[in-house]
Formats: sequence, C-alpha cells, structure tokens
Amino acid sequence: MDSIILASASPRRRELLSQIGIEYEVIPSNVEEVITCTVPSEIVMELAKQKAEDIVIQLNCPGKLVLGADTIVALKGEVMGKPVDEADAFSMISKLQNNTHQVYTGVSLSYMKEDGEIFSHVFYEETEVMVYSMTEEEIWYYLKMKTSSNNAKISKWDKTSVPFECEDKAGAYGIQGPFAAYIQGISGDYNNVVGLPVGRVYQELKNILK
Repeated sequence: MDSIILASASPRRRELLSQIGIEYEVIPSNVEEVITCTVPSEIVMELAKQKAEDIVIQLNCPGKLVLGADTIVALKGEVMGKPVDEADAFSMISKLQNNTHQVYTGVSLSYMKEDGEIFSHVFYEETEVMVYSMTEEEIWYYLKMKTSSNNAKISKWDKTSVPFECEDKAGAYGIQGPFAAYIQGISGDYNNVVGLPVGRVYQELKNILK
C-alpha cells in the first residue's frame, strides 16, 4: 500500500497506523474548524473532511491520498472535546464516571483528481464506553498525572512542564493510559476510542486503492 499523508499530529494515530504497517508522512492541518451540525457522528465527519481537504489543497498534488480524523466523546447528547483547563476536565470526568458514553471518530480519505476536483470518502465509527464509579479523590488523582509519552510537549495549562495525561484528549481521558483502571467495558472498536478505527481504515483504503 502506497504511503499516505496523515493530517494529524496525534501520536496515538501515528502509533495505530504504524501498528498495521501503513506507511505515512505527517502534515498536520491547522485549518480553522467550522461546525455546522449538532449530531456527534456528523460533527466528526465534517471536521475530518475539513482537515483532510485542507492538506489536499496545500499539497496541490493529484492522486496523493490524505487521511484526516477527528474524535469526540458524547454523553446523553452532550459533546465533549478536549478540556480547556483542570476545572473543565474535572467536570467531564465527573459526568463520565458511573455512566456509559459514546466515542465517535470521523475519518476522511481525500485526494485531488487530475482535473483539480477533490474527492473525499468520509465515514465514522462509534464505540460505547462504560466507566466505573469514581470518587472525587480518584478523579483528581488521575487529573494530576503527567503524560509518560516521549513525544510530549510543554503543558498548555501551566506552560512549565510536560502535559497532564488528560489535557489533550477528548473527554479528558485516554483509554490506553492510567484511566484504564476505571474502564468497566466497551462495546465496539477499542482502537476507535484510542483515536483511529484502523481496521475500518485499512478496509476502506483497500477499496479506494483498487
């Protein structure tokens, strides 16, 4: 399978693509996100498409395939993106604990045709996640954890150290990290919760690249 462009700086998405042997180059999209819908599945598809097509336009290279992705958490219709600060993160986890929520990841596989028209194949995956009951002490203990990632940059919240585990993740948690202690179960694709449903991505790529 030919190399693709990943329009995301997410280390988790990079790891997942590498895990299944897909070669890729990273060119993160910094396009201003515009949301025109309210349904979670439609939101992630809309944002994934915007990111992928942003890079397609920048490259202006017919046939070069770009993968854009976006992940959000939704609880009873309330959409949760990345927390803006510790208080926001605490509010999110407080709502998710002792509850079942949904994780949506939208994916857009986009490229420019020879005539300059942009083609985008867009889809999404949904996974249900059940979280155990947590005390306030457990929530704060988790929120104070620092990331162990070697790719970690300076924290956006305190500007003086590595990021908190929760700060760059939709819903303020990562299922593959310390928060796994509070995951009661899932229904659907685990990798989708991590950030990219790579099994589905691989199957869709095979159809596009036939």
